[in-house]
Amino acid sequence: MTPESRTDAPAARARRPGRKRDATIDGRLMHAALACYARDGWAAFSFESVARQAEVGKPAVYLRWSSKEELFAASVERLSQEFVASDHGSFREDLDSWARTLFAWWASDVGVTYARLQVEAQFYPELDVLYRERVARPLSGAALRIVRRAVARGEVAESVNGSLLLEVINGAVYTRAMSNPELLQDKAAQEAFIRPLVDLAVAGAGMDLTETRKGAPRRRRAAAPKATSR
Repeated sequence: MTPESRTDAPAARARRPGRKRDATIDGRLMHAALACYARDGWAAFSFESVARQAEVGKPAVYLRWSSKEELFAASVERLSQEFVASDHGSFREDLDSWARTLFAWWASDVGVTYARLQVEAQFYPELDVLYRERVARPLSGAALRIVRRAVARGEVAESVNGSLLLEVINGAVYTRAMSNPELLQDKAAQEAFIRPLVDLAVAGAGMDLTETRKGAPRRRRAAAPKATSR
């Protein structure tokens, strides 16, 4: 080996690209983070438990996040994005889809995490901020877009209380999912529950319940005031 080759060898090694990061590990770690939290709670949540759940080495976790708060927040935010309020072209269809999405939510690690987070946020200030900023606010905003689209299409009046209307759907699905967890795996039972629930919400929004499921939605007209005699 010549002196030149010995001199150039370290430079060649420095220029050699390192091993590419496995993109699939990010997802595995995020799912593992929610599974660990849902099972063990915040007090037992750690990089070690997440790495063990994901079946990867601890360095893979430390390489990606600087704290367990950052890991948990990123996991909740990222995986919550899988549940969206899709636009199906009509208020009724949007509500149908949203109710199905909520059942899928409660059947997932995200839903179980959300349920536990609602309780533990009262005892851990850092979780309270995370819950409000990363979970509750985006979820509420996504749902409210259903009402805003309906208003823009002329299906419901601008004066309708969108938050209260959606709480009818959200609260009913939450109560049914928590009291009857077997329903989370029964699609037929979900559909039987969703149809009258959406009818109730549609009626509350002032829409005409006589419309067909695929027909043009009509907003219910307010009754004309009665004439008073003088």
